[in-house]
Amino acid sequence: MNMTTTTNTLCAYIRATFISSLLLILSACSDTITSESNISSTDDGTATIPYTVAIVVPTSDTECINEWHKMSDWVAENFAKAQAGMDRRVKINVEWFLDNSKDYEYQYYYMEHLADSLAQRSDIAVVVCPANPLHTDILARKLTEARKVLISPFAATDGLIRKYSDKSTFWGLCEANITQCEALLSKAQAYGFTKVSMIGDDTYYGQTFCDWFAFIATEMGMQATGIYPPTSAFEAMTDGSECIICIPDSLDDLKSILKAHREVLSYKGTAPRLFFSDSAFGTNILSLGDDVEGIEGIAPYTDPTTGFEVAFKTRYGVTPTFREVKMYDALLFSSIVLRHYDDLVVKGDTTSNRNSDINGLMTSLMTTGTNSDAEPVAITSNTMGLYKVLTADLGTYNIYGASGSYDYSTTEHSAPMASVYCHWMVYDNKFIPIDYMSGLGSSRVSSLKESWEWKASVTPEIANIGTDIQYDSMESQWAVLVCGSRGWYNYRHTADVLNMYHLLKHKGYDDDHIILIASPDEIAYDERNPYQGIIRTKEGGENVYDDIQLDYNTDTLSASDIYYIMMGLRTAHTPIVLNTDSHSNIFFFWSGHGEVNKFTWGYSGSPYTKVALSSTLTDMHNGGRYRKMLVCTEPCHSASVLAGIEGIDGILGIASAAAQESSFGDNWDAGKQICYSDRFTNNLINKVDANPNISFRQLYLDIVNDTYGSHVTILNYRRFDNLYQATPYEFFVYGNQ
Repeated sequence: MNMTTTTNTLCAYIRATFISSLLLILSACSDTITSESNISSTDDGTATIPYTVAIVVPTSDTECINEWHKMSDWVAENFAKAQAGMDRRVKINVEWFLDNSKDYEYQYYYMEHLADSLAQRSDIAVVVCPANPLHTDILARKLTEARKVLISPFAATDGLIRKYSDKSTFWGLCEANITQCEALLSKAQAYGFTKVSMIGDDTYYGQTFCDWFAFIATEMGMQATGIYPPTSAFEAMTDGSECIICIPDSLDDLKSILKAHREVLSYKGTAPRLFFSDSAFGTNILSLGDDVEGIEGIAPYTDPTTGFEVAFKTRYGVTPTFREVKMYDALLFSSIVLRHYDDLVVKGDTTSNRNSDINGLMTSLMTTGTNSDAEPVAITSNTMGLYKVLTADLGTYNIYGASGSYDYSTTEHSAPMASVYCHWMVYDNKFIPIDYMSGLGSSRVSSLKESWEWKASVTPEIANIGTDIQYDSMESQWAVLVCGSRGWYNYRHTADVLNMYHLLKHKGYDDDHIILIASPDEIAYDERNPYQGIIRTKEGGENVYDDIQLDYNTDTLSASDIYYIMMGLRTAHTPIVLNTDSHSNIFFFWSGHGEVNKFTWGYSGSPYTKVALSSTLTDMHNGGRYRKMLVCTEPCHSASVLAGIEGIDGILGIASAAAQESSFGDNWDAGKQICYSDRFTNNLINKVDANPNISFRQLYLDIVNDTYGSHVTILNYRRFDNLYQATPYEFFVYGNQ
């Protein structure tokens, strides 16, 4: 055994020992560890049956832990009152776990071990997971495999919700953060702001906001001026924005944003208005004192019609935070379901799989809102309402928790279909609600749909005009297909490029006229690929890895080599290049990752920039290297790079996303943890394959309509042709067949 192996083995042993020890310590800190066979009796002889709910709390947030304990005690008290007089009672014992180790290096390993432990322990009936969406994801993977109910009170990232949308054991209590982003921008629009920016990082929590902010702002008729990390908060506040949507991922982020705001106020005498997301709506921020006085934001909240807010304020003297609202509901729903499971035990109606039985009851409880005939009943401050729900068949009542009615699809449980949001403010070091919004509206809750005032159409008008360009006859057709990314988790990019390759072959292209740049071998034979040698764009689809002729591996080229390939400059490094002239049509397609003004290359290579694209295509135009060119790009922020073609004759660009927007994957596979394809490319291929004679205008409009989440952008058409008449046929069908 060499020294490296010895060191790795030792590290693995230390890590395993550390994790095991930590888990033992955590278990020792539990309130109680019980099993269903541990039945006790009260003084009056009533049987009391204990069930255990595991709650995973954040190590670093003591205020959040205090909030959890407070809600746990209150739910236990109300649950006991509702069961008073019953012959058999259920007691919920809460077992507490921390959601991370203090040593960041071991966090992931710790959560993996904790998830395994919670999944395997038969005495734990329900798990309520932490606020951290990454930790929630780790728990969800393990617990869905075990068919154990997992309730997520807070985590609402789009990726998490889509990933577990078809997993019937994962129950999210918040709508996707897309809706919160809409609510934040709705509030900005209501105040008359037309220029907005966002401060937030592309973290697990902030990713949904980063992905959707510019898209939604544009839909609402506002100008999205930029997305900035908290470290660039000063820059965000001086870019001309009237309002800034703030997505702090930590207390330090919040401090940075507020510090920059004070500096701008001091320097200019005025500063943009700030609206914060739900991450700032927690009692921990009140420790900052005067620094947070007057800040405001939007967060999921209690429906004022349920009475929870009044009951909470009466009991504790303050208004609840959104975390306390969701905590209360998570614990109360767990208690109701376990009470009904115990009824099945008494009747002998259980199956051999307790986890499935409990989840079936959870489904009955949480999807009743879709039944208009079910009688509504509040179960928060109303003990009689809770008694009704405990003693009647599930599905009899449409329950209203602290947040109101939870309306779920009968097939997807990762997020409710509507939530109530609160416009909150810090006043006198306390949170106060200002007004309420929801996607549905009620007598005391305004409708988001009414305040959004969505524009009827955001598609730019395409003029029905031609150009003064005189084109030579077309005598040859070429294609350059580039995948700028690598690795298993970028599966979709490689799959899309290969799918585009097969479309061209199907339409008559030969390999001598296609230059294919990708790294498909490492995807096809990755150890995580259960179907070795196969790459698909959808589950059960055709193998797009079959019968390809690869010209270059992405890892053997640099982004700068694209210039030589496009210009037809053969070198020892680039022997395969375009052989084109003024009679040649060229289709240039790029898939991969993108940032503003650049496409990334491989794992760490220098990017392909807007400047590089502009320089290359300008030189091609000046050298008579093409007749017409169609450039289609899939990466995020594509339009910012494609802007480099503006003003160059004979080139049309179609970008998957506007300059400040992300593009999105499609056909998610939870088992493989990958998307099979991208929405824009999938739509482009399907529509051109079905009808290559479609006009570019209609193609664009159709793709816009079917590519939700980003604004497909068309560029330079005034220097190309009349899009009402020109078609993609001359780029996709070889030899005018």
